Amino acid sequence: MTLAESAGSPENGLIDRLMSHDICYFDGGCWEPDRPAAPLAPLLKDLAQTSNSRLRSALIALLLRHPEHASTAETVARDRPAGDPTARLLMLSTLVAAALQSEWSFSLDLYLPHQKRIEADHLAVEFGLPLPREDYGRACLGDAARLLRRDSVFPVNHEADWENAVHRLLAQLVREARARGA
Repeated sequence: MTLAESAGSPENGLIDRLMSHDICYFDGGCWEPDRPAAPLAPLLKDLAQTSNSRLRSALIALLLRHPEHASTAETVARDRPAGDPTARLLMLSTLVAAALQSEWSFSLDLYLPHQKRIEADHLAVEFGLPLPREDYGRACLGDAARLLRRDSVFPVNHEADWENAVHRLLAQLVREARARGA
């Protein structure tokens, strides 16, 4: 099945596009490995706008897997209108990914050695949050979640969503390492 064939389901379309960027822990989707990667900027925007919390949290996994995409996420965010919730979520997701890099650095370094660190101190300052590298990112994560909950109608447990995304990514990385014989 091609991307066009899976377009009937918005979720499968997002899963296909995530698979093209090495996030393969979802069921569904059917990205063809020989196809080029899906355009990044629209994927980031669509992940930030989806109502599916697991797919929205995959934005964090994508940034952890490819920290080089953090600058694109910030660019997409800054190109949005002032006060746009998508822009805010993209910038906070970049900050959260940087904090999770600090929290999970040992495990991430095992499977993704030599990954660059996401530079998000300026975003922490902009949002008035603790720096993502302080105390293994814990204070930043807690305050970012509180900031997101402040404007939420429902009491979403963002921290659990983020940790779930990290756990799923790490499980995927373990499977990949085993398949390589590492």
